[in-house]
Amino acid sequence: MPLFDGDLENRPVDPSEEFAEQHNHFFLAQKLGEFDPGSASGKVRWAGFSPEQRVSYHQVTLPFADQKAWTDAPPSEYDDVQDFPFSISFITPRTVRLRLAARPQGVPVVGSLILDGEPPTDDTWEPADDGSLATYAGPFGSLRVERDPFHLEFRDASGRLLTRTLHPSDSRSQLNSLPIPLSFVRRSSDLHRHLAATFSLAPGERLFGGGESFTRLDKRGQKMVLWTCDAYGAQTPYMYKPVPFFMSSRGYGVFVHTSAAATFDLGHSYDGAATVYLGDDLLDLFVFFGSPKTSDV
Repeated sequence: MPLFDGDLENRPVDPSEEFAEQHNHFFLAQKLGEFDPGSASGKVRWAGFSPEQRVSYHQVTLPFADQKAWTDAPPSEYDDVQDFPFSISFITPRTVRLRLAARPQGVPVVGSLILDGEPPTDDTWEPADDGSLATYAGPFGSLRVERDPFHLEFRDASGRLLTRTLHPSDSRSQLNSLPIPLSFVRRSSDLHRHLAATFSLAPGERLFGGGESFTRLDKRGQKMVLWTCDAYGAQTPYMYKPVPFFMSSRGYGVFVHTSAAATFDLGHSYDGAATVYLGDDLLDLFVFFGSPKTSDV
């Protein structure tokens, strides 16, 4: 049989490819099914969607449609609305941790091989809640949790928006799958789940990071497959030392705590959005407020 590039040993694994497969089942984060402002934890309600073929101007597109993917299965076999846990914790006056699961078990309690012990908690963040919006204000920024539709907004100390997660209703495109919203996909072949977390990008915003990479220093507009691979030179996008971290010229940084395959689409597929694709059903993010010049970040 012919040998394809994907069959070769240690070719980079790109989790974003699963979000382009029509036969997979998609779940989009809609709203909070429940939320406790005191513990900053609750459950996200995920609604099932399927890519539906749409033909116009002689091209086929796949917008999300609110339809059951499996109509020949027992009623409870593939629930199209599911509530899965998420939590927020405050590590330092400049650091917020977001953990979000695409599985009923939630976040595991076992330790991490990546982190040096369990991160501390910080009590300088002041909570406020009006029933629809919960706000946590710290000395260097704030986090806003909007219940319906579900959004997480990160703002600096002056209140200026840094970035926010994207909901399906935020799409300004005729194709509502651009950009991909906060979602997960359940692969049809083995039911494995992949997560995608999408954050807004501002005009003129510049992004840096990802580890050893020989492409342009400003990663805005690039797609980085974070997979250790012998590049055999500096003229390809392959990476030998990928690091799941990027920082923005607007004054924030994002570290993805994972050892799974990951891809950063930093305005490549859609200029106004940065998407973190994971080959895992658990998203664990550390968001930092500040710039590299800040001495105590």
